[in-house]
Order: sequence, then structure tokens, then C-alpha cells
Amino acid sequence: ADVHGTVKADNMETFGRSSRRERYAKLHEEGIDGIMEREHAADEEMPWRNEGPPESSFGEPGARLEEGHKLDYVSTVMLCVATFCLFADQNLMAPNLQAIADDFGLKGKRKDQFLGGIMSIAFFFVGAPSSVIVGSLADSPNVHRVTLFTGVLLIGEIPAALTIFVGTGWAGYWQLFVLRSITGVAIGGALPVVLSMLADIYSSSQRNVASAVYSTAMGAGLVFGQTFAALTGTSNWRIPFVLVALPSIGIALGCLVVIKEPKRGAAEEALAQRFKNNPNYEYKEDVGWRRKFVQAFTIPSNILIIIQGVPGSIPWGVLNVYLNDYLNTDAGLSLADSTSVVVSFAVGCGLVGNAVGGVLGQFMWNKSPRLVPLAMGLTTIAATFPVEVLINFASNMSQILRLAIAFISGSVACFTAANIRAVLMNVNTPNTRGTVFACFNLMNDIGAGLGPGLVSVFVTLFENRQTAFSVAVTMWFLCGTLQGSLFCTVPQDVNRVNKKLAEQAELVEDEDLNLLTVESNHRPPAPLPSLELTAH
Repeated sequence: ADVHGTVKADNMETFGRSSRRERYAKLHEEGIDGIMEREHAADEEMPWRNEGPPESSFGEPGARLEEGHKLDYVSTVMLCVATFCLFADQNLMAPNLQAIADDFGLKGKRKDQFLGGIMSIAFFFVGAPSSVIVGSLADSPNVHRVTLFTGVLLIGEIPAALTIFVGTGWAGYWQLFVLRSITGVAIGGALPVVLSMLADIYSSSQRNVASAVYSTAMGAGLVFGQTFAALTGTSNWRIPFVLVALPSIGIALGCLVVIKEPKRGAAEEALAQRFKNNPNYEYKEDVGWRRKFVQAFTIPSNILIIIQGVPGSIPWGVLNVYLNDYLNTDAGLSLADSTSVVVSFAVGCGLVGNAVGGVLGQFMWNKSPRLVPLAMGLTTIAATFPVEVLINFASNMSQILRLAIAFISGSVACFTAANIRAVLMNVNTPNTRGTVFACFNLMNDIGAGLGPGLVSVFVTLFENRQTAFSVAVTMWFLCGTLQGSLFCTVPQDVNRVNKKLAEQAELVEDEDLNLLTVESNHRPPAPLPSLELTAH
């Protein structure tokens, strides 16, 4: 209401419903006769009475929930630690690719084809369907997501521990193939569950930072895994798998005790007043799994983000699987120097790309949601150039220069990783995010799996790993273009989510009022006061 006591037409109905809900509560004490007539008459004469602006200002970029939702930092830390352990397992093969190939009798190009290509395709393609299944389960209001996450972790870490029993020759190769494929189930299934929970812990004003922290945990796990495998796998490449898996199993079980299941939808600004009025309120909107997938591919921002995952993941698949071995065997670097270059790239990803990128991305989002996709597209395209320099000229430069270029490459390339998941959180409702992230992860897995496989084909075609890697990295040009296109779609999709959640909250409130009225109508009428006649 303004100073003259008038109410804007577009807010009148919402304000009226809010006040009526409180006034109708009197029905339980006073009965319904007379009250409805008086209240409607009062509304017509003074629609602004007892009103005020809603305490939750959904639609404003910096809106924060002050009640009904507490940020559970302990749960966040535990989620990140568990994710760190899971992703440390993913790249344990990379530093010892040659030793593994020798054990299995794979020579020359067969090393790239069977360990880099076929093994990676199996790892990610098995993880892709598991991501879809787990993501759909994460959207169900009847599924305890913490338990689901723990089960996914155990599926990934137990096969890693069993790697110690892998033999040699072709039999050993197929044993490792099966174990790594099962671990792919965990890698694919973990992401949609974790991001679904993080979106219910943090509001839109903090999701970029939360996503950056999670991305940092993933990247740190990859770096630790490669470094740890290089240091401990010199005598037996199987040992790092066991040393990483055993403590990870303990951490997975600890998740059941430490992580608190977040309330679904509690971080949504559009539902803030609903949770404030009723602390026991539960967001249980649910739709069939078919409708979830249909919705995932009808939202413009979802389509662009999901599609960009294929070309965007191909260079990452190449860097994660081949870079260490390429620098060691083709560029002539020692194993220590090649590993340190990979570590420098990962440190740039973690310290600058994820940490600084997440904070900067959050600042941009709170200023204007359009700025984030624009920055993602530009940084993805820009990252192509230093990576190409590293691939083509690593053998002709000093180690210090290699480390600097690797650090810059990681810093620029990882800005998108820190922010793109937050964008997905903000353009989807709480009951569909698990499914959407599953589709997002599915395309990433296809790209990451196709990357090494595609490179193995390029190696055969060009008979040159350097050319094959250079061609694969140029996929970031297409990826960056698709990301920049989100500039046109994100604001409308964010508004659509806020509007839909507000409508759902109003619908539930109306149902509560109807139930309250029905209960009041069924109450027995209050006894009439006794009258005594007095003679005058």
C-alpha cells in the first residue's frame, strides 16, 4: 500500500488471501455465522487493512530466506568430502596408464584404444543410465536422499577396493573393465542427488557459491587421485585404488549420521511465506517421471545447457584421461613434470576457476542473471587458446612456463563449471531438479566418454596424438556459443519458476482455507444464551 492507502491491483488478491487466512482462523473460536458477511464487507470497504508487503521478496536477485530455512554447512561439508573421495577414484588410472598397458600386454595404439577409449566409454556410458534412474528417484518426495546418496557411494567404492585382485593379460583387462564400469554407476548417480539437496539448502542468492564449492570438491578429488596414484602406484598400479576406496567406504557410511535431509523447496523465495506460516509444511508436488523428462526438454535454458554438455565434455575427457600420459610419453616430460603440469591446471580450476569464479558468478547473478551465461560462453571459448598452446608447444618451453599456462588454462576453463549448475537450479522447480541434473549429467557423460573414444579414432586417422588432441579441444568453441545463447533464455525461465511456485503456494493456501471452512461448518452451533424475563 502507498501513503494514500491504495493497493496496486496486481498485489491486491495476494495480500487479501494472506490476511483472510489469519482471519478465517477465528472460525474455530467464534463460529461461522455473521463473520463471513462482516469480513467480506470490510474487505470491500478497506482492502488494505491489516496488510503489509510480504516479508519474502521473491523475484529480487538477492532475496534471502530468514526463517523456515537454515543453511546446513555441516551437511554441505560432508557432501563435499564424500564427493571428493568419489572423484579421487575416477582418475587413478591416468598417471599409470603405461604400467597398466604393460600388465595387459597392450602395445602402441592399443593402449589408447582399450584403456583410454573403450574403458572410458564403458565407465561413462554405464554411469549415464544410472544417473537418470537415481535422478528420478531424488525427485520423489518419498525417497530419503541421504540414504540414496550413501548407497550410490558404496556402489562406487566397493568395486574400487576389489581392484587389488585384478590379474594380468586379457583376463585382467576384462576384470578391470567390469569394476570400472560399476564405479561409473556411482559417478553418474551422485551428481543429481547432491545438487538436488544443495538447491534445497541454499537460495538463489548463494547457489553459485555452493555450486562452486561442490565443483571444487570434484576437481580436488580428481587432482588428488592423479597425484596420489603417481606417488603410490609406481610399484603396483592397483595399490592406489585400495588406499582411496577403504576410507571412502567409511565416509559413505558416515553420511547417514552426519548429513541432515534438507526440506524440499525450503530455499525457494516464492515459498518463503508458506514455510514461515507453517514450519511443518512440506513441498510434495510430484509428477510422473515421463512428465519430468518432457518438462526437462521443453524449458529453453535446459535444452541449451543439456546440449552444450556433449561438445563441452569432449575436451575435458581428453584432458582428464590423456594429458598426463601425453606430456610424459609424447612431449618427453618426466612423470613428475607431467603430473605437476596436470596439478597446476587443476589448482587453477580450484582456486580461481571454481572459488573466484563462483563468487564472481554469484555477484553477476545478483546484479543480472543475463551476465552469468555471457561470462560462461566467453571464458569457455577463451580457454581453448592456452590449452592448444600447452598441447602443441609443451616440449619447447620451460617447466615454469608450462606450469603458468596450465594454471591460466584451468582458471579460465572452470568458470563455467562453477556456475552452470547454479543456473540449472534456478530455472527448475524442486520436484524436477534431480531429473534435470540427470539429463545434464547424461550429456556430460556422453561427451566425456566419447572424448577419449573419439581421440582414439583421431589417433588412428591422423597417426598423431597431437593433432587428435588439438581437434578435440576446439569443441569448446561450439560449447561456448551455446552457453552464451542462455543470455536470451535465463531471465524468462527464472520468472517462470517463481510464478509457478507462487501459484502452487496460493493453491495450497486456498485448500487450507477451504478445509478450515468445512470444519467450521460441521461444528455444532454455539448454545443460545438463556433469557430471563423481568417485570418492569
